[in-house]
Amino acid sequence: MGQALANVLGAGAGSSGTNGAGVTAAGESAGRGGSRYAVVPDQVIRYVLGSFGKPTAPVEPWVLDRILDRPRARELAAEPPPLSVAELRQRLPRGISDEELLLRFGMPAEEVDAMVAARPAPRHYHPEVQPVLRLLRELGSRPPVERLAVEKPGFRLELRGSGGAVDG
Repeated sequence: MGQALANVLGAGAGSSGTNGAGVTAAGESAGRGGSRYAVVPDQVIRYVLGSFGKPTAPVEPWVLDRILDRPRARELAAEPPPLSVAELRQRLPRGISDEELLLRFGMPAEEVDAMVAARPAPRHYHPEVQPVLRLLRELGSRPPVERLAVEKPGFRLELRGSGGAVDG
């Protein structure tokens, strides 16, 4: 990942010349004089600050300096760290699902309340699955068997008791 960030920011501070794409060692566009990578996205800054966890690979020191030596990096470094899941759970009602926890973390409360109040969409009746459900209910009511096979042209399903293999 350190090399990927280096590629984004330009060649290493110790190298010279252009990289074949018209970018100098300082990351400036050759012939235009402007800084090609003057803007570093907040996500890249947060990544090297460790906001998303430890970077997957070491970041080259010169790349780290280039990213962190800007006012926006200092602003983001001063932000309080995000709450842990345990801290979020303490602030929210007990017993909410993980899905609702994530929604409440990332969305306005009024929108989440509206979604919760709307309830899930009604389930639709699928008559084509009724024979399968009836078969499963009937099989569940019978004594256990060592082997069960269902066959029809072009299809075979075989189930074997404990320790056996399942073929399809």
